[in-house]
Amino acid sequence: MSTTDNPKYLGVLRKGLENRITIPGSKLGENNLQDVYEFELSDSGNLSLSTGGFDLIVRLGQDTNNNGIYEADEIIGEVNLGNSKDEITIELPKGNYFVEFRDASR
Repeated sequence: MSTTDNPKYLGVLRKGLENRITIPGSKLGENNLQDVYEFELSDSGNLSLSTGGFDLIVRLGQDTNNNGIYEADEIIGEVNLGNSKDEITIELPKGNYFVEFRDASR
């Protein structure tokens, strides 16, 4: 389980690679309502986010002050991906980011 206080670090995502983050919603449950991941984009490029078919809210934040802390004022977007295998792709500049997957039913 990863939280806003303890995000799971995914490493550096590089341009030219298929940069995709999918969270299996089955990992979320009564004792785990969210998963937060931290990653770095070495160059500007596309990032795809997918819920794996579960009803999840996805928040994306950029660590603009580079302090490594996921903060509410750094959230740049939020979407509810619903109960399908929805996916969003977004063009992002080089930088450090957080992505949060939260159970939409709670």
